[in-house]
Amino acid sequence: MLPNECIRGIFEILSQFISAVTFEIYNRVAAIETAIDNLNNELSLLVPRITALEIEVDVQTRDFSQQRTNIERETDILFEEIAHIQDLYAFGTISRPELEEFVRGKMVELNSIRERKERLMEGVAALDAKSKLVINEYKDVSKRVRVENAKLAELRSFLLVVNELRHGPIDS
Repeated sequence: MLPNECIRGIFEILSQFISAVTFEIYNRVAAIETAIDNLNNELSLLVPRITALEIEVDVQTRDFSQQRTNIERETDILFEEIAHIQDLYAFGTISRPELEEFVRGKMVELNSIRERKERLMEGVAALDAKSKLVINEYKDVSKRVRVENAKLAELRSFLLVVNELRHGPIDS
């Protein structure tokens, strides 16, 4: 059997230890709450970027769609003109050199249209990449908020246990 002074000493050491652990937990809780606040601020800063991106995507999508329609229309007209000039050649209205010169000119136009279409597709890909980047950034920050909230819940649960050790059960 231990003397009362030893028992008091042990309880004093345990009390100091529990106080130190409690203090550390409160510090960690405060740090996590600060991290969550910072992450929520990051999220709130991302929202206007996402909104602006949505507007940009909408405008660009309409513009890309219009450009694609124009390119398709120009291509159709070009092939109609080539078919018409071939008909003129077939009927003997124009000579072969005139036909070849006309077709060469139309092929230059067709290559120009193809280049515009390629640039259009590059623009679509760039916009898509930009969208994915911002969306992934938002998902990443949201995930970090969930992780920090889970840590916070775990620490608060542990804090309840420590407080029960210090002060006895907490009545509901």
